[in-house]
Amino acid sequence: MRTLALSSTSGRITLGASTADHLTLDTVSGGISMENVTVVGDVELDTTSGAIRAGDIRANNVKLDSVSGSIHAGTVALEGRAVIGTTSGSVRIGALSCRDYDIGSVSGRLSVETVLSGCGRLHTTSGGISAAGVALTGALTASTVSGSVTLSLAPGQNCDLQLSSTSGGLHGNVPLNYSGSRKHSATATVGAGGPLLSVSTTSGGITVNISD
Repeated sequence: MRTLALSSTSGRITLGASTADHLTLDTVSGGISMENVTVVGDVELDTTSGAIRAGDIRANNVKLDSVSGSIHAGTVALEGRAVIGTTSGSVRIGALSCRDYDIGSVSGRLSVETVLSGCGRLHTTSGGISAAGVALTGALTASTVSGSVTLSLAPGQNCDLQLSSTSGGLHGNVPLNYSGSRKHSATATVGAGGPLLSVSTTSGGITVNISD
């Protein structure tokens, strides 16, 4: 079994296109830059102070973690789980397909640009959430305290919606059943119904659309 492990206390780690059984890149002070990788096992990228920039990733499980810095990746295709998070910075993923995921940012925007397939959590404290091509294999919870949430469901998606915004409107092309006169919470059945898609925000609007 071939494991590729690189570590730095102070300095940036840069890795070209690679294949391995397992891949671990770890730096305390410095960013991580990685081109396309194919790994049989797991990929783990971890930095305390610095951004993570990755190309396409094919692996079993992925963990991308930054305390202070943004995380950007291309197409991430996994057999297992994706855990992606930063305390201070944005998270942007081109496309993500996996069994389940937990993607979050305390202070920064979160976006999945073309495809989000699987089930799990999208969460921020201060920052908006957007995801396109949402295809649910199980329940999805998307929540933010301060920011808007915009989701575009994949064509033919079947799910049950539960939407709640303390201070913000509910929008989209899905017929909603509102609770109360202020219209800050609603439910809906998309298609034949199915996994629960729960979206909540304290300060910000929610938009859910069904793609043609």
